[in-house]
Amino acid sequence: MPRAPKPCPPDFAQRANAASSKALREYYNASGEMIAAWRRETNTPPPSSSSRRSVGFKQRPLPEDFAERAPGMTMNEARHCWRTDTNVLMRWAFQAGIRFRPTRKVINRANLDPVDRDSARDMSRAGQAAHYLRKFSRVFRCDSVGNPLPDGAYWMRGRAVLTDDELIERAIYKGWDENAWKRCAA
Repeated sequence: MPRAPKPCPPDFAQRANAASSKALREYYNASGEMIAAWRRETNTPPPSSSSRRSVGFKQRPLPEDFAERAPGMTMNEARHCWRTDTNVLMRWAFQAGIRFRPTRKVINRANLDPVDRDSARDMSRAGQAAHYLRKFSRVFRCDSVGNPLPDGAYWMRGRAVLTDDELIERAIYKGWDENAWKRCAA
């Protein structure tokens, strides 16, 4: 059986006009839901954010040299230059009508094959198995040590150097069916 809610204190309406919900929770030792229910009961809206703002609050003014220096910088460089946070920099950029230089895109080279993918696709059984296995990790032809070699006799999958038969065996284990195209064509 749920507990009966606390009755609204008689002085709540006077205190609620000037105090924040957090201050009321601490003063009355009540939950946020209880404070909200008491606000509804007494028709007392929460104070606006402008009345809670500190008296001496001033925004950092736009630096004089910002419009000349900032367009050549990235956001991170500007943060270090003017020692301020991103929100202030975005406001300054809007006021000055400029855009920051975009950051360089980081390329994850672990997922790229060292061998050119635009070259003709290997249609041998092992080539088809390698194409299937590329869904799971990088696969490319190599020499017996693992150095990339477009017409090598071995395959590199992850960190393993494999023969054609081993590569086909791993592809079948992962779910490759070399005769699937026959069922689609029929």
